[in-house]
Amino acid sequence: MEKFIFLALLDVLLASLLMFQPIISSSNFTDQDALLHFKSAIEVDPTNTIKGSNWTTEADFCEWIGVVCSNRRQRVTALDFSYMGLRGRLSPYLGNLSFLASLDVRNNSFYGTILTEIGCLRRLKRLILESNQFEGNIPPNLALCQNLELMSLSVNRLTGGIPRKFGTFPKLRQLILSPNDLRGQFPSFLGNISTLQVIGLSTASLTGSIPPTFFNRSLTMVDLTHNDLSGSLPFDLCSRSPNIQWLSLADNKFSGQLPETLTQCKELLMLSLSYNRFQGSIPRDMDSLQKLQALFLDVNNLTGTIPRNIGNMSSLHMLDLGFNYIGGDIPSEISKLVDLTFMSLQRNLLTGEVPQEIFNISSLQVLGLTDNSLSGSLPSGSDLSLPNLEKLYLAKNGFGGNIPQYFSNFSNLILLEVSYNQLSGPIPTSLGNLKNLIYFGVRSNQLTGETYGAELDFLSALSNCQSLQTLFTGENPLGGSMPASIKNFSSSLQILSAPNCQIKGHLPKEIGFLKSLTFLRLTDNDLVGNIPSSIGGLESLQRLYLDNNHLEGPIPDEICNMTSLGELLLRQNRISGSIPNCIGNLSSLQKFLVSSNNMTSAIPVSLWSLQQLIFLNLSLNSFNGGLPFDMGKMRAIVSIDLSWNQLIGAIPSSIQELQSLSSLNLSRNLFQGSIPQSIGKLKGLDVLDLSYNELSSAIPKSMEGLPFLRSLNLSFNKLSGEIPNGGPFRNFSALSFIGNEALCGNATFQVPPCKLKGNKSMDKRLRLLFIMLPFVSAGQIPGFLGNITTLQVITLAKANLTGSIPLTLFNGSLRVVDFMHNDLLGSLPSDLCYRWPKIQRLLLHDNQFSGLLPETLTQCKELLQLAMSSNRFHGRIPRDIDSLQKLQFLYLGTNNLTGTIPQTIGNMSRLHELYLEYNSIGGDIPSEIGKLVNLNKMSLGGNLLTGEVPEELFNISSLQSLALSENSLSGSLPSGSELSLPNLETLVLSDNGFDGNIPQYFSNFSNLINFDAGNNLLSGPIPMSLGNLKNLRFFAVPLNQLTGEAYGAELGFLSALSNCQSLQTLSVDENPLRGSIPESIKNFSSSLRFLAAYNSQIRGRIPDEMGSLKSLTFLRLGYNDLDGNIPSSIGGLESLQRLYLDNNHLEGPIPNEICNLTRLGELLLRQNRISGSIPNCIGNLSSLQKFLVSSNNMTAVIPVSLWSLQELIFLDLSHNSFNGGLPFDIGKMRAIVSIDLSWNRLTGAIPSSIQELKSLASLDLSRNLFEGSIPQSISHLKGFRVCGATMPPCGVEESLAKARELFIRSYLKVPSPSARPDCSFSPFTVSPGQREDGRGKERGSARKDGTVIVAEVWREADPVGPGRVTAGLPAICSSNFTDQDALLRFQSAIEVDPMNTIKGSNWTAEANFCEWIGVVCSNRRQRVMALDLSHVGSIPRDMDSLQKLQELYLGSNNLTSMIPRTISNM
Repeated sequence: MEKFIFLALLDVLLASLLMFQPIISSSNFTDQDALLHFKSAIEVDPTNTIKGSNWTTEADFCEWIGVVCSNRRQRVTALDFSYMGLRGRLSPYLGNLSFLASLDVRNNSFYGTILTEIGCLRRLKRLILESNQFEGNIPPNLALCQNLELMSLSVNRLTGGIPRKFGTFPKLRQLILSPNDLRGQFPSFLGNISTLQVIGLSTASLTGSIPPTFFNRSLTMVDLTHNDLSGSLPFDLCSRSPNIQWLSLADNKFSGQLPETLTQCKELLMLSLSYNRFQGSIPRDMDSLQKLQALFLDVNNLTGTIPRNIGNMSSLHMLDLGFNYIGGDIPSEISKLVDLTFMSLQRNLLTGEVPQEIFNISSLQVLGLTDNSLSGSLPSGSDLSLPNLEKLYLAKNGFGGNIPQYFSNFSNLILLEVSYNQLSGPIPTSLGNLKNLIYFGVRSNQLTGETYGAELDFLSALSNCQSLQTLFTGENPLGGSMPASIKNFSSSLQILSAPNCQIKGHLPKEIGFLKSLTFLRLTDNDLVGNIPSSIGGLESLQRLYLDNNHLEGPIPDEICNMTSLGELLLRQNRISGSIPNCIGNLSSLQKFLVSSNNMTSAIPVSLWSLQQLIFLNLSLNSFNGGLPFDMGKMRAIVSIDLSWNQLIGAIPSSIQELQSLSSLNLSRNLFQGSIPQSIGKLKGLDVLDLSYNELSSAIPKSMEGLPFLRSLNLSFNKLSGEIPNGGPFRNFSALSFIGNEALCGNATFQVPPCKLKGNKSMDKRLRLLFIMLPFVSAGQIPGFLGNITTLQVITLAKANLTGSIPLTLFNGSLRVVDFMHNDLLGSLPSDLCYRWPKIQRLLLHDNQFSGLLPETLTQCKELLQLAMSSNRFHGRIPRDIDSLQKLQFLYLGTNNLTGTIPQTIGNMSRLHELYLEYNSIGGDIPSEIGKLVNLNKMSLGGNLLTGEVPEELFNISSLQSLALSENSLSGSLPSGSELSLPNLETLVLSDNGFDGNIPQYFSNFSNLINFDAGNNLLSGPIPMSLGNLKNLRFFAVPLNQLTGEAYGAELGFLSALSNCQSLQTLSVDENPLRGSIPESIKNFSSSLRFLAAYNSQIRGRIPDEMGSLKSLTFLRLGYNDLDGNIPSSIGGLESLQRLYLDNNHLEGPIPNEICNLTRLGELLLRQNRISGSIPNCIGNLSSLQKFLVSSNNMTAVIPVSLWSLQELIFLDLSHNSFNGGLPFDIGKMRAIVSIDLSWNRLTGAIPSSIQELKSLASLDLSRNLFEGSIPQSISHLKGFRVCGATMPPCGVEESLAKARELFIRSYLKVPSPSARPDCSFSPFTVSPGQREDGRGKERGSARKDGTVIVAEVWREADPVGPGRVTAGLPAICSSNFTDQDALLRFQSAIEVDPMNTIKGSNWTAEANFCEWIGVVCSNRRQRVMALDLSHVGSIPRDMDSLQKLQELYLGSNNLTSMIPRTISNM
């Protein structure tokens, strides 16, 4: 017995000992062997975690880093190699780890296919392969892992769909497969997984609808964002999935009503239905969702109002209802949402005032109300408090009153944007207390400085904001000078933009302290004095705009220190001297415009060495000397204008080297010799003007080989021989060759035939029968002229005259005095008419005369013509103006006149033309004007006129042109069937407050050519009867509330207007048309050049018939609801230069036929659902400069031909699924400025040839799979920077979309991409995205790295587009060549004119040049400033007040909603 007990005890002891010894078996060696094979397959181990460390056979493998073993059997149960930076393939030996329950290799660079051997791991519960480079199909045999609870394969390059066997998982709780290019129909079989709680299938290219059976009771989180899913939401969604907490269906094609039953999902924490097509109202019982923290319904077609019970949703942190059609007031009940941190209601139809209660939500950090119709003053009250507010967006509304003082209490405020309202009063200096302020935007209001004419104190105050980087104050009547305290911005300020602000005085020398400044714009102000030499201290400056001021003196040599400078605009000043010889130091310079100054001397040789220069304009100066042979070095140059100078010598043959040149203007110089034969090698030349020189010999036959030459002016030279008749010469008229006596050729050129020898004509031309004064180059008016007692006519126009009119000149013999276009100053003597009793024509237009208009001016009884416009006269129009009974032409525009229009003006019975535009004249338009029965032209635009338009104006039967734009006129337009303007050709009513319908009787204006009623409050359907206007060429009604005939039907007015066979421009941008484009659009085929219907709620497909518009050069249909494929017939638009189809719902591939559009310069298809690849023939578009297809569903390799586009400047392919690598040929894109390829699946190395992209300023390759090192050659990109000389300056403003992402992560506990998440999953994919277009849906342009580019202006002006029709001073005497030739320069700058719109039409000397199609005149001088506008028909409302505009850049801005009507006094 004792022996038995002993043996039993021994057995127990042995067993106990064995419990503390490892079990050494073949299975252990199998695990170790599998791990060693895994190690050997690792190619890159940057931290030496696996390759080194303790991964040796001498150590217990269960202690190796990343390995977890079971306690009892010492078998591998978990592998965690996440975030180690490993690269290689997974070893198939991992399939031998039979006890493995968890495999986590996330955030490495493993590649190849997913191992089928993983299907052997029957104990596997967790499989996390996310954020690697796996490709190919998902192995179906993963379904053999029947114990799997979590599978995350997200952020790889998987394709081929989701295996159907996945529907058999019995325990799967979390399935994360996004983003991968899985494609195919939505996997309805996943609804069979009864345990499934979380599913992530965002950005998976899924199509079809979601079956109701998918929503099972176990689901808690569903993320299907960024797909192509369609259909409506199941009515019983909440009853099927009562535990749903997270439902994200954003960025799909879901439609229909939002189910009222959606409010039964009581557990919802986050609901995101953004970027779909849902319609109808927000469900009434939304407050039933008491746990909801985030509600995103933005970018749909929702209507109705905001439910007042939304204030009961007490858990709500984030609310985004932006970009819908929601109307009514903002309910004050929202203020009860005490936890609300983010609210965006932007771009809706909200009206009324902002409830005061909103400004007491203390938790609020972001408030966006931009782009509505809100009005009234902002809430007032010292007790209002938003202590946590960081961003406040109030722009694009109708807010009036002052900026509230309590804004300065928002101590955390980073961004304040209140631009484009009607705010008035001084900018509060207390805003200087906002120590965290980074962005401050108050553009286009009526804000002022503290005291008119004094220093701008608010600038001194804001200089206390040490973080301020961006300051936009443009288009406000600030009326003060820049303080010396501007230097206090030195450490932070990057952008300072204050155009058209009536800023006076000198540019302070302290401006040179702003070392961080990259963008300085002080255009269109009243700056005087010299440019300070301290400006050379702006070492970071990339753009400098000082144009349209009164600056004088030389350009300082110190400007050459700004080696980052990309654009320098000094035009329209009084700058003298020469261009600094050191100008060649500005190697990044791409735009240099110094036209219309008093500069002299020879052009320095170093200027011609600027190889990055694209635009050069030295016109309207007095430069002399010749052109060097070295000018051929300017390989990037696109446009050269040296007209109106005193240049001599021959045109060098080296001009043939300028292969990018498209426009060359050398007119009005003294060039001699022959036109070089080599000019025929400029194959891209569109515009050539060599007129008014002394060129001789024959016109080179080689010019017949210029395929794109559209405008040619060789007039008034000494050319001889035969005019070529081949190539582009077939399209030219006699006007191109007039004034060359020895030319011969085709009779269409109105020259004699070359083979006939007739008698020499005596060619006796009519000469002046009285002595004209010689041309005076500069200086004051000679006083001795007054000694010529017989002098009757004196003409000294455009003679660079200064000083005042000498008193000796006022003698009794003068009948005609023409001093136009000089710099004369002083006031007019009160006894002028006593001294000049016989004066008939007094022409003082475009000088600096000031003072009151003498009341005695009415005593000049013989006056026929009085031109006093573009001066600085102030006061009222003389009361007895009707005493001038012989007066036929009265020009008082562009002064500082106030008061009202005298009613007695109606007694001036002989008046033919009346121009009072751009003053500060107020009051009503007197009905007595209706008595002027001989009136032909009247311009009252740009004043402060109020009230309704008197009916009598519409009965002046002689009236040909009527311009009332930019006032505060209101009410309905006159009604009455008896109203008649049978001779009316131009009617401009834009930028007022007119409401009601467009009158039907307008269709009786049978001679109407130009009609502009943009930016009003007009409503109702566009009358179909306007189709009776057979002569109509320009029709613009943007920015109104006009509709189609019937909601959702075809737009009948388009069919009607197609009867206007001369119509060339049609702009209906930003109207709620809510219809589809009819097939009858094809009837425009012979005439229409410009079609703009941006943001007009246009629905349906683009009709095939669109391809019939052979003359169309500009097509903008962005921000509509277009769907379906882009029709292949679009390839028939053979003249098209710009195509904007961005921000729609277009799908399918880009048709190959688009490659037929060989003149296309800009192609914008971003923010659609376009799939497939970029056509291989894209390289045929040799003129393409901008190609933006971001945020689509495009795949495949980027075609090699794309990299051969040598004219391409902007390329954005981001947010797609492009794969493959970058070719070495990328270096061929020599003109490229910006490349964005982020958020794709590109692989391989960054090619070293990137060093060839010398113009590159911005490069974004983030969120791809690039490998290898950053090439050393990238250091050769000397101009490379995120914000370069040709790009907008960097700002700090984040879009609301970006801000929303940050709040999602903060409040809903979503891990940041940069943070290591827990080992479960990331349930929601947030993409920063870019909601932007030419005008921009969001504030700013969010980059993928989280930074934001903010720019007021940034892209080159469009080469086509007629701009606005407006009225101004015509060429009023034979000696006034200045304005006429400026317009001829505009005419020559048009690149394509297939319908002879500019070459013919009303572009004649007999017509008022400010009424010519495409012309916009300046406020002050009535010079042609805007020749080319990208938003045709109506200038985008945020630029509409810039009446001196010369070029228009609109990229990356915030261009929506209305501009205040009170802007008219700017």
